[in-house]
Amino acid sequence: MRKMATKKSRSDNRQSAKPSAIGIIIVVFIVLVLLVLASRSVQLPSPGESVREEAAFLGTSGEQPAAPSSAEEEPAVTPGPPPEHKPDLVVVSVSHIPSSPKADSTVTMSANVKNERDPSEATTISFFVNENLIGTEDVPALQNNQAVKISVEFVPPEPGVYTVSVSVATVPNEISAANNGGTISFTATA
Repeated sequence: MRKMATKKSRSDNRQSAKPSAIGIIIVVFIVLVLLVLASRSVQLPSPGESVREEAAFLGTSGEQPAAPSSAEEEPAVTPGPPPEHKPDLVVVSVSHIPSSPKADSTVTMSANVKNERDPSEATTISFFVNENLIGTEDVPALQNNQAVKISVEFVPPEPGVYTVSVSVATVPNEISAANNGGTISFTATA
């Protein structure tokens, strides 16, 4: 009888071990399923965006989910600072009318100002006769290769040689201020 009791107890031990092994297999299977599900990412819609339901994510249709459209894949572009403008205002020429002025008569002095680079801001131009300021005028904002003619009037008080010089005020980021001026001379007769 003793042998029977031993066999029974071994048999009872084996039966109790079987549910433990099955329990372990079930736990391992659940963990694996959870890991697989956790590896899939869920994309939540942005505010104002519609929600797409896809049965394939849940595995009910057997199909793969559709790829997101190219608009969804592109990252948002953050604009950087605008490019820096580098204008270059140049006094192309300085002239006067009439070509043979007389003392006590009006002489119109002109300067042609051209922007040879990027768009510029508005500025001013100053006219000098014999180093004395006779007038300052506005120069409008100029686009690339745009030019403008600016004029002032002067009355020579007596006969003689007069030196006219002009100077354009520099604008922000200007490439060269060395070409912002010009000079001519004329003789006023009696």
